[in-house]
Amino acid sequence: MTTVAVTVPEGYVAASAGLGASAPAAEPGKVTWTWRLPQPISTYLVSIAVARFQTISAEYRSLDGTRTMPVVGYVLPEHAAINRSRVASMVGHLEVLASLFGEYPYLDTKYGIVEGSFSGGMEHPTITLIGASLLGNASRDLTSLFVHELAHMWWGDEVTMRTWDDIWLNEGFATYAEVLYFERTSGAVPGRLLTTRYDDGLYAGQLGPPVVAPAEDPFRYTGAIYEKGGWVLHMLRKVVGDETFFAGLREYRRRHERGNATRADLRAVFEEQSGRDLKQFFDQWVETPYRPVLRASWRNVSGGKVEVTVRQTQGHAVVHPDTAEGDAPTYRFPLVLRVFSATSVATTAVVDVTRAEETFTLASPGGAPAVSLVVDPDGDLLKIVEAIGQGS
Repeated sequence: MTTVAVTVPEGYVAASAGLGASAPAAEPGKVTWTWRLPQPISTYLVSIAVARFQTISAEYRSLDGTRTMPVVGYVLPEHAAINRSRVASMVGHLEVLASLFGEYPYLDTKYGIVEGSFSGGMEHPTITLIGASLLGNASRDLTSLFVHELAHMWWGDEVTMRTWDDIWLNEGFATYAEVLYFERTSGAVPGRLLTTRYDDGLYAGQLGPPVVAPAEDPFRYTGAIYEKGGWVLHMLRKVVGDETFFAGLREYRRRHERGNATRADLRAVFEEQSGRDLKQFFDQWVETPYRPVLRASWRNVSGGKVEVTVRQTQGHAVVHPDTAEGDAPTYRFPLVLRVFSATSVATTAVVDVTRAEETFTLASPGGAPAVSLVVDPDGDLLKIVEAIGQGS
């Protein structure tokens, strides 16, 4: 439990986590705001924001329909009008994320945002700090930011990484929550969205470092912990399937709620849920820098077939911090291949890439010769496709 008490001049609001109320202070012209959060939280998440806030209110109804919870915005009076619809939209954000991850963790208190002299957002439990430069900008679409910070109520606040090198368990999860939100609300194809908005497409670019952060400076490589961390979750989803993925998330939450977790804990849950050994997966996507680089070629062969050869050409090997039998120096992953005929008829197959070079046999598209090949058409794999050509 956390209790925060702040004495401020009359007319000021002091906003913090949980449920709060003001009372006259001993000193004339002052009031004391006291806030109590019944759940345990990490100390770095304790916060207080003080200003002459105007309060904007909405209401969230629990998934089972039996309870309601206030949704609140504490904003400067001059920003109240442009934030009424934003606060109202947070109800929908809560509904979507709760349907994906399970009920909001702090249903017995509130969810709110509070304006501060800060350029981004910070996920304090039940009360996310959002910068005045953002809340004061009427033309800015804050949906991604709002969803990201709300997702931290589950991933970061209720379940917190045990050590700072696993900060991606906070930030990668919240980043992928943005993708899941747009998939659910607007029908976005998650891999394509990740490719266009969450990747620079470079071998040694922003997503080049490993997802595991340097403990002494965990936010040095934000592209790795945010965007690449989100990619890891999407690729895990493609490996284990949707049903197992979302069940695994809920089990991971259940097992570590109100506590701490590590990447090993995450792996253990998904190995149990899927019945798969995921060591190679976590080694190649979490521990290893860069990404695979692919060359692909295709050729028509007899019997109405097409042979597709996939070759990995990256200049690095997969990192295995703890070596074990079966560790591979190259990447292993499911890959979607799609070949087209001259009339745009297509054959699609999912193949398991397990070696540096492999050839797969696909049915000809509609029985006609193939004229083109698309590798990973929905963008579900973090990779570079170096070349696609027709073989002899």
